Amino acid sequence: MEILTGNRDLLIKEEWPLLTENSDERWARLIHRADLINTLISQLSPESVHLNHKCERIINYDDYAEVHFTNGISVDADLVISADGIHSKARSTFCNVTPVYSDYHAYRAIINEENTFGLASDNTLRIFVNGQVQVYLLPLQYRKQVSVDITVPSEDPSWRPDIEKKDILKHLRNFDPKIQQIVERIEEFNCRALYDIDPLERWSFNCITLLGDAAHAMLHNQGQGANMAIQDAGALAIALREADSIPEALRQYELWRKPITTRYQKLSRQFPYEQNETAFPEKNYF
Repeated sequence: MEILTGNRDLLIKEEWPLLTENSDERWARLIHRADLINTLISQLSPESVHLNHKCERIINYDDYAEVHFTNGISVDADLVISADGIHSKARSTFCNVTPVYSDYHAYRAIINEENTFGLASDNTLRIFVNGQVQVYLLPLQYRKQVSVDITVPSEDPSWRPDIEKKDILKHLRNFDPKIQQIVERIEEFNCRALYDIDPLERWSFNCITLLGDAAHAMLHNQGQGANMAIQDAGALAIALREADSIPEALRQYELWRKPITTRYQKLSRQFPYEQNETAFPEKNYF
């Protein structure tokens, strides 16, 4: 991983991941999110996945819950695990949370490796920073593609702002010409305002619990949102397997996971990487 100025002067370079305590093996997998999802789904039997079920409301009866869907179907469940994102319907049944706008937008696209002018051809994540603007190039090597993310300050809190390419390029006028050319060639961007939530006091209520962004939506600056959700799932599975009851399992799940996710929520708010004497206070960026 490299962090550079907008003019490509190197600020930080790290081999990653670092050595583990019990092994001298170094390895990393840079994978497109859709490919990861397909890999996980391929391990499930088709009859265990039910599409076209949008949750309308959840009724909590202490030791079980009724889940009602907009298609008219309802189910009773001993445990409801809600991984329904920053606007979680389940979370609203026991906790009122307002998403927090970061005053930043993210503009994202996937491009072919050949269109990066050699800036993303060696399996290295590069983050270019100029003031409050950053551009990252994340290679998806086996696809011969690169994920591009441009993060800029904005007063527009619209969840999906309508942004033109010329507006994006204005933010990049002090960046290396090759970075500007990369963006000029991109035909379509996914434009999002960046929101997170403050750390919650609890994730569970009776037989309902939260997972992923529903529990701890965070900004993308540490690149850990999806990773935290996957780790949540693993910890919850272990807790359910080892505990004598669902309430006990949910208590253990929160004890394991809340401290680390709270830390990453706070770390993820440390942006931008300002180029001054207080820059880069943490070594653990990703």
